[in-house]
Formats: sequence, C-alpha cells, structure tokens
Amino acid sequence: MNNSASNPGELDFRELDGSSFGVLLEFDEADIEAIVARCVADAERLRSRFHGAGGLLVMRGLQAIRQRPEALLELSRLFGPEVENYRETLTSPRFFHDSVDEILVLTNAPPCNHRPPPRMTGDDGNSSTLSVQFPRQVNWHTDQSYRRPPPDITLLLALDVPPPDQGRTLYADCTAAYAALDAERQRRLQNLEGIHAPSWIGRSRAAVENGESVLELLPHQQPQRHPLVRRHPVTGKPALYICEEKQMDYVD
Repeated sequence: MNNSASNPGELDFRELDGSSFGVLLEFDEADIEAIVARCVADAERLRSRFHGAGGLLVMRGLQAIRQRPEALLELSRLFGPEVENYRETLTSPRFFHDSVDEILVLTNAPPCNHRPPPRMTGDDGNSSTLSVQFPRQVNWHTDQSYRRPPPDITLLLALDVPPPDQGRTLYADCTAAYAALDAERQRRLQNLEGIHAPSWIGRSRAAVENGESVLELLPHQQPQRHPLVRRHPVTGKPALYICEEKQMDYVD
C-alpha cells in the first residue's frame, strides 16, 4: 500500500488529478492476497468513498490479478453479493473467461476476436488530442442498460492496454450533467423514459435508416424502459440515465 497512509491498516484515497469526480487508490504490494485483504478490512470506507466520489474508483497496481483472476471477483463482491455469471446469461462463449464464470473477456485475440474501435482523433483531426464531443466521439453508453436488471456497478480490469489513440475508456459524471441543466430542462425530463436495447439486434436509428432487417427478438432481448432521470439508491442524487443511439430502441 502507498506508504503515505496515515494508518497502515487503512486504504489511502487520493483525488484524481484533473477530474471533477472520482477517487484514486494506488497499491505497492505485489501480493494480490494482501491487497484484497486490505480492501476487505476497510470495505465500509471503500464503499463510502466510492459513492462520495460520484461512483468512479481507479485502482492502480493490480497487475497480480493476471495470475489469480479470482481476486477480481472478490473485489467485486465488496460492492454487492450478487455477481453475474456470464455462462447463465446467453452470452456468446467466445467472451467466456477460462476459469472464472463471472468475468467477461474483451480482446481482439482469439477466441474472442472482438473488433477494436476505429482510431480516434480530436476535433482538429490530430490523433494526439481526444475529442469527448458527439458526433466525433460515439458509442457512449451505460453498461448493459438493456439487461433485466441492469448492473449496479461495472468493474473493468485493463491487462493489455491499446495504443493511446485507440480504445480509450472515458467516464462521465451524469449526476453533474443533470445538475448543470436549467430548471425547465430538468422538469421536462422528469417523466420521460428511454427505451434501451442491445446494439446488435437491428433497432438503432442507423440500422433502421439503412434498411437493416429487424430481428425477431428473444425474451431476453426485449427493449427495456428506464426513466431518463434516476435517483441514486445510496446518495439520493438524481442523474441522467442515457445512452447513444446504438443502445436505444429506435423502432419502438
């Protein structure tokens, strides 16, 4: 653990540089057992700081999970006892982890062969800068909002990181986004719902406009309705719950 912690038994939280939300944890130990044990011992404060920071926690120094992937599951259970088993959710087998059923693998290596996103450029067309604005930055979403129920928390472990201009992961503070709206816009959103659907079933706006056939949906693929404004069950704060059109149902 970082040696600057005031109490060696406590986790040492820091603010994220250059960010208006989120909190940082950095680990020095190579022993993943010791890291998990420290998180378990300080779990209540871990959850409190996570929610207080707007639901974003960055943990650095977890490379040892590569040797013991079960540790990711143990960390996940600090936020809730129910962790999804992907072998029970009609997920394609190419995404399965070799030994941990609750881990979903996203890689461009076999057998997953998940296509990497296109290389990104900034608004000036320069690949050294990154735009966060639509339409240049697309496919922003809330993870699996079409599920029943959708996940409360997502854990992402980066093992082999892509080049800086490809595959970056960005996070947005949807609580702050809602708070920044004027009172009239907030009022108009209160009673509206979004219709969420998997991106691969041909119901996005682009798919419809391109004349793609609408698939006959299986029960687990039926569109899922959510309020555009949801109140967080822990903090009580209202937040936008929205996705880019690929994960919204343009047919309905």
